[in-house]
Amino acid sequence: MDSIKKGVLLILLSSLSFALMGCFVNLAGDLPSMQKSFFRNFFALLIAVAVIKRKGISYIPPKGSLPLLLARSISGTIGLICAFYALDKIPLADSTIIGKLAPFSTVFFSFLILKEKISRHQIAAMIVALFGVTLVVKPSLGSIVLIPSLAAFLDAILSGVAYTMIRKVSSKGVDSAYIVFFFSLFSTFVTFIITLTCFRSMSISQVAILICAALFGAMGQFALTFAYKAAPARNISIFEYSQVLFAALLGLFILNQRPDILSIAGYIIVVLASLFAFLKARR
Repeated sequence: MDSIKKGVLLILLSSLSFALMGCFVNLAGDLPSMQKSFFRNFFALLIAVAVIKRKGISYIPPKGSLPLLLARSISGTIGLICAFYALDKIPLADSTIIGKLAPFSTVFFSFLILKEKISRHQIAAMIVALFGVTLVVKPSLGSIVLIPSLAAFLDAILSGVAYTMIRKVSSKGVDSAYIVFFFSLFSTFVTFIITLTCFRSMSISQVAILICAALFGAMGQFALTFAYKAAPARNISIFEYSQVLFAALLGLFILNQRPDILSIAGYIIVVLASLFAFLKARR
């Protein structure tokens, strides 16, 4: 299998996994978002430890990689906390499509950090995608979804930073499994400290649901990391938008969430803008 096909399959697996994670986070009920985030990170850490142990990778960061690993972990952790907060407050498909601005954010930060070129058609696609997200959010000062929508938007921006750091640290020969391990360790520690201040007791079913969310989140993280190491973002990033379809179906049939006409129009505009940017990049 060539690297592009491998990257596409991994992106699709990642998208489905993250959609299922979001669904389970929502099903966990009225628990603090930070507590849900801690469970996701903790079980991801256990899986990451098992993987690097099996591969015989040292727990010590490779020489010269620590600043990049920290940048990836800080941006990823703040973004993850924002994403979990948004998942609790707005429909799954809405939070997903806002988060899918991340590929545009990745292009922007790749331009700033990796000195990759950014073209006029990419800038145009970003502007159109932002308009589509505006239809989803329908912002107003009195809107109860404005703050969680902004949290989802911040997650998209920080995800762009994180993905750029993944590419940069991977180019230095750092194993993908170690990148996931370091991020999981960092985010688990941060969310554990904050969870101590807001912990709420859980039922057995809530614990089981959060474990499922954590397992799918870890699967999505591994698949995403390996995908961007296997192939350039310009060849595979468009397939991340399959998560919108997965999220919409899960939201409709499991969470009983029905998007309105404006939101659906926003989904379509964002996906079409992304498709336009993707096809231009391929040419």
